[in-house]
Amino acid sequence: MQRANWHRCSRVAVAIGVMSATAILAAAGRDEPPITPVSGVSTLRSHGLTVERTSMGFTGHLGPWPDAPAQSAPAIPEPARRASLSGADLYRLNCRACHRADGEGVPPEVNTLIGPVQGTSLALWTERMRDLDRPIDPVFGQQVVAGARADLLKRLKDGGQKMPSFAYLRDDEVQALFAYLELLAGVPGARQRQRSVDVPAMRVGEYVVKGTCHICHDSVGAWPTPAALMNGDVPSLAAMPAHHTLVTLVEKVRRGAVVTMGLMPLPYRGRMPVLDYINADEAAAAYLYLAAYPPHY
Repeated sequence: MQRANWHRCSRVAVAIGVMSATAILAAAGRDEPPITPVSGVSTLRSHGLTVERTSMGFTGHLGPWPDAPAQSAPAIPEPARRASLSGADLYRLNCRACHRADGEGVPPEVNTLIGPVQGTSLALWTERMRDLDRPIDPVFGQQVVAGARADLLKRLKDGGQKMPSFAYLRDDEVQALFAYLELLAGVPGARQRQRSVDVPAMRVGEYVVKGTCHICHDSVGAWPTPAALMNGDVPSLAAMPAHHTLVTLVEKVRRGAVVTMGLMPLPYRGRMPVLDYINADEAAAAYLYLAAYPPHY
């Protein structure tokens, strides 16, 4: 009975969330971030990788074993209508799954962000050249670091060999994110350049889905059979609202959940990492985003 109540409450929450999203976007006008559905195959599939053959997207620990003590269901979160996000938040939701909390990545597959960001600082570049007994002309140095910054921002927008594009980020979001990258890299004066962005809750869901979930999950596709799950298939994002309630998705993201797999379906520890650095409201925003903006090819 209690589980049925959670399911009913979850569906009510989705309906309210979708209606709220419509109202927010209608009232917001042209200045709101352009929220769009997630589309295309996962980052892993686009590079011919499987979840067993990569470190991409696997920042968190694994979920519970099948014989782990049962936990009480989480309360239904209430995503705020709007959210103020720092550059650290933008990094956490869009970059941390691959580059980790410290920005060092998992070399050689996932490159560190620290060196390239340090290369955009005139102060650090000048200091390095001085240590090498190769003092530089300030004008030339400014040209070098300006070019390095432009290249890094272009990579952020267009993606790279394995890095997906983050073209869905607005210029002010990119600037806030870049300022935090400078802080991570120890660039002088970075702390004074930190800034925040104000966005609708549905935009937060877009960050989570596009910046984290889409690394491993295709945008569309049928829900895998237990046998297919055992063979490594990953459920699509489009199928999530039909196979999860808001509560169970939040639980899956934040604490992990047992998965039924195999030709003779049995409970197993899921292979999806627990992303406990994504809070309950952010995970709920991802669920509501998928319901309000259905993924497509």
